[in-house]
Amino acid sequence: MTKLKNIFVILLLFSSCSVTTYSELVPLIKTAAIGTPDIEINQDFIDSIEYSFARVRLGRSSTAVLVLSTIDDNIFTWVSSSNEKIYTHNGKVIRTEGLAYNFESFNFKLFNIETVIAQNTLSYQKDIFFNNPNAFVSQFINLNILEHSDGVIKIGEKAKANGFKWTVTNTYWLDPNTRLPIKSHQYIHPYLPKIEIDYYFK
Repeated sequence: MTKLKNIFVILLLFSSCSVTTYSELVPLIKTAAIGTPDIEINQDFIDSIEYSFARVRLGRSSTAVLVLSTIDDNIFTWVSSSNEKIYTHNGKVIRTEGLAYNFESFNFKLFNIETVIAQNTLSYQKDIFFNNPNAFVSQFINLNILEHSDGVIKIGEKAKANGFKWTVTNTYWLDPNTRLPIKSHQYIHPYLPKIEIDYYFK
């Protein structure tokens, strides 16, 4: 896929209180006791958006839609109306901007889909910089193929931080033909709940 031109797209905003911009997700965590309704993604919704987009759900707090802005060297940039950004590589979140708790992952290209498929497993170490509070840590990563069929490649990931107790399990679903992500469930920051992302490409 070639690099897309930068686009200035206003995120679809809804009047419902259950749908917010991404920057509002974190404050809602404190008050969300029973969660909020999800955004229904049907064919009419997909047809109404000109560009590729992702539905993002953070814990049980709220749901938002982010639009794909650019693809550069297999790094996908997803943006909100107020310019919060999520960067992904093979469906894995590698960096965030504009959130209450941000992070940046280094040597993320070690998350190589073809290598995982060929070997059925992959282990490596990556470095992460967390913001608020600032911390530079290493994570030990172990990946395994959980399913590989004509319909989906499902990859399980166990990540353990070095130096403090933070061990998480993440899951990635990819299209076996295009290798594009279908969805992912990830823990990206110790102070954030699980982030669930569904990807819709055009």
